[in-house]
Parts: sequence; structure tokens; C-alpha cells
Amino acid sequence: MELLKRSYKSKLRKGYTHPLGLKIISDCLFPCKHYSDLELVFDDDTDNRLGVYVPGWFDGRKLKGYSKELLSFQCFISINYSEQKDEWVMNLYPVELDKTRRSKSILLRIALPEIKNWLNGIHADPELKTEVEAETDTEIDSEVETEIEPQIRIQNETEGKPEIKKEIEDWYKGNRYLQIGIDYKTKKYCIFETQDDRIIDKRIENIYAK
Repeated sequence: MELLKRSYKSKLRKGYTHPLGLKIISDCLFPCKHYSDLELVFDDDTDNRLGVYVPGWFDGRKLKGYSKELLSFQCFISINYSEQKDEWVMNLYPVELDKTRRSKSILLRIALPEIKNWLNGIHADPELKTEVEAETDTEIDSEVETEIEPQIRIQNETEGKPEIKKEIEDWYKGNRYLQIGIDYKTKKYCIFETQDDRIIDKRIENIYAK
């Protein structure tokens, strides 16, 4: 297994650290869709709050139907796909030293499994086939010639169902983000998904409910 591609930003402020390293994050995500495409960024942003501003924009652009109630949630990990750059990027944000243990636990128990499920749940797109899917196709061809290949299966499933094909195409448009934030005071976490300036999903759960 190869480790995820990685990059670093500037040196962290005093009193902050990244709660997990490259090896353990790679182990938690492998194998999953788009694993080989994914770049892990050890970010330096210490004030990345949820709910109001469009992720990835730095001009103060606000989300449609934004929610100030989520400002108490500090994003500590996110993943996104950019159509313009055709890039898959996961950002791990620094946390205060006294929150390292809690953040690490939440990453391992909740956040990384959520991200893996999110990646594996993405609509299959023949134009964006991963290594795992490609290996699966090879096994199908060599072992069971009568098995329907994934590309043909997708075509069959969407044939006569333009709404499904459109949904698959629309998923990859613009900037798609999944952000996971923590409210340390209320001991809750938030799963927040957006596409450009639209909110797709918002879930708030108790950290210790799982």
C-alpha cells in the first residue's frame, strides 16, 4: 500500500499541532475510491468555522441559506473535489495541544470512517475510474467473462433514466466539499456537505453517541 500524497503549508502557530500523521490516515482510508487521486494537506488554518462561508473561497462569499448556529463548530478535517482543477484534496487542520487527544479519537472513530464512506458512496463515473475499480474490472474479465463490466452496468442502469445520469454528472460540477467540525463545549460534531454555494447535507450528532 502506498501512502497518500501529501503537502504542507507554513509552520504552525505555537500551541497547535496536527492530531494524526500521514501513515495512520492512509491506513484508515485504504482502500477506497479515489485513494490514488487524493492529496492530503496538513493545513495551517486555525479558524475554519462551518455554516456561513463558501469553502475554498476567500472573498467572504456566503452560502445560500447559511446557518450561524454552526459557527461554534471548528472544522478539523475536510475533503473536496474541484471540477476546474480535477483534484481531490483532503485538508487536516491543526488543533490546540490540549485538544489533541479528543481530536485524534474523533478522527479515528467518526471523521475518517465518514470520509471513507463518502468516497465509496460517490456515484460511479466511467470517466473517473479508480485503481481499485480498475483492478476489479481485470478480475472480472479474467475470471467471469459473462459478468457485466462496471461501465456497461452503469450504462444499463442509466439507460432510459436521464435523471440518474444527470445526477451523476451534476455531482462532479463545481466544488464539492465534505467538512467535519467539532464543538468542544457542547461535545457535538457536525457533518457538513456543500456544492459551490449550496448546502447539500447538514448533520449534528453527539460525539459520545457512538
